[in-house]
Amino acid sequence: MGHVIVTARSLAWLLLSVVALMAVLGALVSPRWVVAPPGDSGADSLGLSMRCRLMSKQAGSQQAPPPAAPAPRSHCGPLPVGVSPGTWTAALVLLGAGAALAALAAMAGLLACCVHAVCGKSILGVCGAVQAAAGVLYLLGLALFAGGWGADRVQRLCGPNTAPFYLDSCSLGWASYSAAAGALLTLVVAVLSAPADRAARSDKVQERIYQGHTLVCIA
Repeated sequence: MGHVIVTARSLAWLLLSVVALMAVLGALVSPRWVVAPPGDSGADSLGLSMRCRLMSKQAGSQQAPPPAAPAPRSHCGPLPVGVSPGTWTAALVLLGAGAALAALAAMAGLLACCVHAVCGKSILGVCGAVQAAAGVLYLLGLALFAGGWGADRVQRLCGPNTAPFYLDSCSLGWASYSAAAGALLTLVVAVLSAPADRAARSDKVQERIYQGHTLVCIA
């Protein structure tokens, strides 16, 4: 008979794994990786595959201007093919591959409540190794992202002094911080998978199983 084992450590590990994955996925679809200075014309911000432009009031309008000038609207869309720096494309691939591994680890961790080992290997232990690999891919992707700051497209947004690992007049957007936080948290949960695995195989759990409990919940 199968047993469902839920411990406080395994539950915390699973929740943190999902949070880390969502932080990276949210960053991947955002154009707010590099943000231009306030008031800069043209592209407002750049992402790995998206960009945003500040659109002022339509030219040629014959209507009387309102008492207060309307705030410019942000128009976002995908970067045209060939516009994104090559290093950013590679970063996108690495971050996407890392997110795919992290998603597989999170789904396997959810199944670990019911299936605790496969071929003699602990599922949580394997998940930790997969998350460590995902974290390394994240860090490589972030390094390539910073290494691509010297591209022409970024220099037109941030200034001619922009160079790899140095933004001239631009600043990092929330997506950059979200991806970095997700990468660090992924490495943390990779380490936490070990105590979560030990908690699922603890003496308290085995005692509940011997007593005939099908659902075992340990704080």
